[in-house]
Amino acid sequence: MKNLRLLPAAFLLAACAAPALVQEDAAGMVVIENFRRGLICDAGGPLRRVCTDAEEIPISGEDRCIFDQREIACTWYGFSFDYILPREQVVLDCTWTTDRSATDGSPQEVRSRGASSGKYEIRLRNGRGHYLHPQYFGVSGSWAADHAGEVQRSTQSCAYGGKTLFEFRFVRRLVPGNFGAVQK
Repeated sequence: MKNLRLLPAAFLLAACAAPALVQEDAAGMVVIENFRRGLICDAGGPLRRVCTDAEEIPISGEDRCIFDQREIACTWYGFSFDYILPREQVVLDCTWTTDRSATDGSPQEVRSRGASSGKYEIRLRNGRGHYLHPQYFGVSGSWAADHAGEVQRSTQSCAYGGKTLFEFRFVRRLVPGNFGAVQK
């Protein structure tokens, strides 16, 4: 399995024999192992997981997502890892940046339009486990047609105790796909 190496301001480096990431604070260590990022398989099913570790994400619109209380064409991707915590629960403080403006939101609402950065938290529980952070990129048919072939680069990082635990990059490329109106 692939692991991260802890390097300040470095992007994800995949190496089969790389050591686990460890970040220590006064309360103990957080251990991150088997980090993967890429397309999500079985996005709506019980076997949801990162299919193959990959930085490049082809955005085809073959999946369906709920965004701002509406169903849209999208592509699911994300990241996952195994963890061991120093106590029952910890919170990772995470950030994202992108080289093109985006509309940031959730299934319930639009949080911001024209955003190029943002923050989110990851709550890890139960002392140890596996964490999957699914994300999606959705577009409408007319926007997709006007932007086919474009690339959007983004970086995400998560910190614990004020120190960066991991940082990685996604390169999202808009490819021909199914961006037409969603049938209800």
